[in-house]
Amino acid sequence: MDNESEELSIRVLCRKLISASKEPGLQWLIGSPFFAPLTIVSTIRCLHTQSGDAFSPDYTKESDDLRTLLLRGIDVIGALLPGDSNWEENASKAADAARRMRKSLSGDDRGIRDTIGAVAHPITGDIHFFVSKLEKAPNLEAVTTVIYEEHPDKYMWERGCLLRCQLAMNLPMYVPTNKASAAEEALSSATEAVTAKLREPGIVFIVEGVNESSRGVSRPLMLRGMELDYHTHLSDILSKSSAKESDVKDISCSDFCSDNILASSFNSGVSAGAIQVSILLNKSGSSTKSVAPLAEYFPASGPVRLLVVSFKLDILCYAAKDLPAAHAVSKLIVPGLVDQLTTMKMTLYSNLVTQHPQLRPYHFCPPGVVHPVTVIYEHSYGETEMKQVEIRRSLHLRLGLPLDRPLLLIANAIKFSFTVDSAGSISTRKDSALLKDVHSGIPGSGVSGGIVSLIQGSYEYYHYLQDGFNDSGWGCAYRSLQTIISWFRLQHYTSVEVPSHREIQQALVEMGDKEHSFVGSREWIGAIELSFVLDKLLGVSCKVMNVRSGSELPDKCRELAMHFETQGTPVMIGGGVLAYTLLGVDYNATSGDCAFLILDPHYTGNDELKKIVNGGWCGWKKAVDSKGRSFFLQDKFYNLLLPQRPSMKMSDLPPGSQVHVLLRWALWQKFCTLRGILQRIRLNGFERRAPTCGLGWRNIRRSYSGKLVRVKKDGAGGKGTWGKLLDTDGGSHVDRNDPNYDSGEEPYQLVGSTISDPLDVYKKAVVTLIEEYFSTEDVESAASDLRELGSSEYHPYFVKRLISMAMDRHDKEKEMASVLLSALYADVISSAEISQGFLLLLESADDLALDILDAVDVLALFVARAVVDDILPPVFITRAKKTLPESSKGHQILLTAEKSYLSAPHHAELVERRWGGSTHITVEEVKKKISNLLREYIESGDTVEACRCIRELGVSFFHHEVVKRALILAMEVLTAEPLLFKLLKEAAEEGLISSSQMTKGFGRLADSLDDLSLDIPSAKTLFQSLVPKAISEGWLDASFLQPSADEGKLGGNDEEKIIRFKEEAVTIIHEYFLSDDIPELIRSLEDLSVPEFNPVFLKKLITLAMDRKNREKEMSSVLLSALHSEIFSTEDIVNGFVMLLESAEDTALDILDASNELAYFLARAVVDDVLAPLNLDEISSKLPLNCSGSETVHMSRSLLGARHAGERILRCWGGGTGWAVEDAKDKITKLLEEYESGGVVAEACQCIRDLGMPFFNHEVVKKALVMAMEKKNDRMLDLLQECFGEGLITINQMTKGFARIRDGLDDLALDIPNAEEKFKFYVVHAKRNGWLLPSFASSGLDDATPSLAAT
Repeated sequence: MDNESEELSIRVLCRKLISASKEPGLQWLIGSPFFAPLTIVSTIRCLHTQSGDAFSPDYTKESDDLRTLLLRGIDVIGALLPGDSNWEENASKAADAARRMRKSLSGDDRGIRDTIGAVAHPITGDIHFFVSKLEKAPNLEAVTTVIYEEHPDKYMWERGCLLRCQLAMNLPMYVPTNKASAAEEALSSATEAVTAKLREPGIVFIVEGVNESSRGVSRPLMLRGMELDYHTHLSDILSKSSAKESDVKDISCSDFCSDNILASSFNSGVSAGAIQVSILLNKSGSSTKSVAPLAEYFPASGPVRLLVVSFKLDILCYAAKDLPAAHAVSKLIVPGLVDQLTTMKMTLYSNLVTQHPQLRPYHFCPPGVVHPVTVIYEHSYGETEMKQVEIRRSLHLRLGLPLDRPLLLIANAIKFSFTVDSAGSISTRKDSALLKDVHSGIPGSGVSGGIVSLIQGSYEYYHYLQDGFNDSGWGCAYRSLQTIISWFRLQHYTSVEVPSHREIQQALVEMGDKEHSFVGSREWIGAIELSFVLDKLLGVSCKVMNVRSGSELPDKCRELAMHFETQGTPVMIGGGVLAYTLLGVDYNATSGDCAFLILDPHYTGNDELKKIVNGGWCGWKKAVDSKGRSFFLQDKFYNLLLPQRPSMKMSDLPPGSQVHVLLRWALWQKFCTLRGILQRIRLNGFERRAPTCGLGWRNIRRSYSGKLVRVKKDGAGGKGTWGKLLDTDGGSHVDRNDPNYDSGEEPYQLVGSTISDPLDVYKKAVVTLIEEYFSTEDVESAASDLRELGSSEYHPYFVKRLISMAMDRHDKEKEMASVLLSALYADVISSAEISQGFLLLLESADDLALDILDAVDVLALFVARAVVDDILPPVFITRAKKTLPESSKGHQILLTAEKSYLSAPHHAELVERRWGGSTHITVEEVKKKISNLLREYIESGDTVEACRCIRELGVSFFHHEVVKRALILAMEVLTAEPLLFKLLKEAAEEGLISSSQMTKGFGRLADSLDDLSLDIPSAKTLFQSLVPKAISEGWLDASFLQPSADEGKLGGNDEEKIIRFKEEAVTIIHEYFLSDDIPELIRSLEDLSVPEFNPVFLKKLITLAMDRKNREKEMSSVLLSALHSEIFSTEDIVNGFVMLLESAEDTALDILDASNELAYFLARAVVDDVLAPLNLDEISSKLPLNCSGSETVHMSRSLLGARHAGERILRCWGGGTGWAVEDAKDKITKLLEEYESGGVVAEACQCIRDLGMPFFNHEVVKKALVMAMEKKNDRMLDLLQECFGEGLITINQMTKGFARIRDGLDDLALDIPNAEEKFKFYVVHAKRNGWLLPSFASSGLDDATPSLAAT
């Protein structure tokens, strides 16, 4: 706590106040109650205003944002407004706004001290400060003294420290399903209970010093809730000057914190220290008596569902070092936890019942901001989702951060020295031991009157022999690249780790620039290769500067100075046999004198700064020194690589995203094109006159020793001579060893030629094919390209290459590789070829493990995924293990796949979702993009730009959604109707939105008018006025007003009756999706009394479910089973599916994956015995030939024919019992044993029904028959009769059970000698009671004797 004099002066810690002239509007002045009253720590821009008035804050929204952003212990102490007159009046408004904001943040007026009102001149930027005293608020006092602190970090952290508390919790809630607001009420009650618990007397807070340099107490401090003061206000505590008592609760924060903490440790990548506060809850309490635990039963008044809401709280507080730790907990930690919990609760309300947002707090200390800030991000869609990008953009504006770098990505969050994991243990984070900014403090360059232009920001020094890796003589360019990438990391442009030499080589191989043998070699690389790697790994573009001789480098000083002033990135210089990193230039434009600040990667010693600087490994180098010696070689060609700062928009896209892949590919194509042009220039005899374009090519030349020596591409060294680009010195000759040699240059007949290996050609082609697939995600195009490539004998190599390239990439590419293999299976690549490809991978697993650390686990997952996708037979694992040594990585991979993945419960679902499932864009994401572009169009009015955005969506089949959302927007914002109609008309005239899509969009809106009327009461009237206008302008087909085909098909002439039924059906289905009440739905359907429209209801039910989440799809299948047993006939079901499949093409316009969804609904109906397999033939016969509906039926047959089809289909939407097959078998055995030992038939039937696995009832039949044979007790037949009579076990399942016994009789006879005789009896009994299909044959057992039959 700062006890400074009371004189009226203001101290400013922030390096500069945000300019009011560029962004007019109010700014909050931020301070701390632990500093002198008039100390400004930072400024934060006000973003939420009322009615568009930049000077009238929306206090509710602003306080919500600031409560999250500002640490406890950091507060609003004033405000700043722009103005060029009436200084006092504007200052009074600013002070009043600040006072209201503080009250909104804290909820009361206590502790409010003097308030600063500041006014900034909009042109000059001059700021006039005034102070409003609380006791005389209307009067202002002008401030004459403003002190700008030279060392704000030192001021901040000498006086205070950070406290951190992490708290994870799961809140279970039982929510009534028949009350819409019940979930919010339950969550509110649960969070209030947590808030109350945080202030209970029995709670314990443990305060720990987390830095090794902590002094004072030698053990953690334990504070109990009963010892804490929650009532005294912080301002009253700070105003007390009484001496400390010796009580343990008065131990101050200074006893736990480090003395040398600075803000630089937060934003430079160094681990930051904070006092750790942990929370323990005494659940058992204390009692003098021994009592038994009590269980209370609270009956529910109606149907309820269980919701479990997870919170991960993580708060940071700022406190004075002399503040007692007990007060820091009660006044900062606990209120901070309550605030963060409340903020998360309010965010969860909107999606509580459907999908809980994944909210996580992160702490940042961006450059230029003295104190940390807290941001809560939602993880549901990832950092590149548009909403998250906009959140970060608004935070940049609020904090005055530059928009050219992503400073608030999660990767740039503060790395704390100690973190608490889920188990409550504390782990330590180690910092990088590499030297940083070694050029700081070196002697001057000696250039008289020169202007120094230096690198902007920090970097790490990489050099030879670092990390125990011997790259002496060849790794200088690699080390320069590592230094450059470290600069981008420390400036928060990327979270990519600095790559090793091998990873750099692997990146070049993946791009197709190098052969696979390049990985692990000691070959040099140059500026062009470095640019490829930077683009691939970081998405960073580069400029290449060429000079023909080292003597020409001083001529480039002006351009280099401009680079360091505007870009500030390190520069790589490559030429001759050496590569360097350039950190700056000192240039006198008048005299031409210059010097280069060189960081030399050839240093091989220890990381001792003094040794490096004194040895000249980092220092100023003149092109020609005082003794006439040249630093740069006069006869060597040099390339300079100038990396460019990424823009924020591009930085928000992670390397590997589709945009970056396309950019990298475009760069590579451009390079290849330019190189081809240069080659053609040479071939046409114009080599001597061709201009230098800055791009060289590889050459093979003979050294004086007579050896063939490879010279590096564009610099960074090479033994022997380098030569110059388009060399004009010396005579021209044709060298057949030159890589660019072409027969067109040879004046005489050639003798012999080189024949390429077809396998090498194939391997190169598939690398390009796979890269394009990872870029475009176009499965059909990849399959077509592979088919056109031919060479099916090399398909195993394609499988190997696809998986090996995906292994070293993100989960998205791994998922794409699995999807592509499944698509190619059987149609393009045979089962044997896929098996052979996997075998090649397993054989090379030991080599792959050198490149990819987790190769064993990743390959095991690929094998398991192939088995789950039915493209590898399970027996493959057994066979492959026999061919591989037990000590090999391949054998280890197979064991991992078998034991860890394929043996786990629900392994199919777990394996399929391990890499995130589908790689394609979801419907919800497309809808979000459409909404955003329409709203941006309303603001800008740029029709051309809007059409371009629609075109770039790349979902022409989904343009009806654009139409629908544009019409809804026109209804919501009436003033925007002409603008939106102009856009739709323009899109229709350009052919961008087709006539069918336009009609479909209007049709979809017409179907949802009832729901829309709840939000827009006049929706129907507005829609009726929009339709004629669209038809009259010619961009909506007049056929839209004609009735649909369904009405004429089912309802005869009574079209109104059908329309009314559809409206009622939609209402009933929506209510069912909310309530999950099947009996109520059946009663509602029976009340309608129109059984002839049952197929229409089925069509509506599944159509609505397909456009919703898996929960509604599962509910629809369950409902279908109930309807079939109650009121729907099989004919109704068949006709309903026929209707659905006939309109499948139209449905696909609404739902991207409609065909697959329909196939699953059909297959699920068969598994649930709603339809028989023969009904699929009936449905298919009623459909037109070659229609998409027929393909859907075929797809459903394929699903049903797969292994474990019943189990997989039943769980496709998360339904079923969730049991594994072995669990189900155990349960069946137990229930049959209980029944056999004297159980009741009805109870046994109920147990079978409760299993919820009708597709597995054949196992009940099989085990019942086996048990009957073993026990010699035919009581099991009574159970089977009851199950068959109730329809619990169908004739199909009964026949399948008998067939399984029949097929296993030989094995069964080993345990039960009379098994065959007993089975004959059971078959006769079953046939007599109609249990078996007529087609059932008992393979020679049908000749049962009459006596046996009569028995």
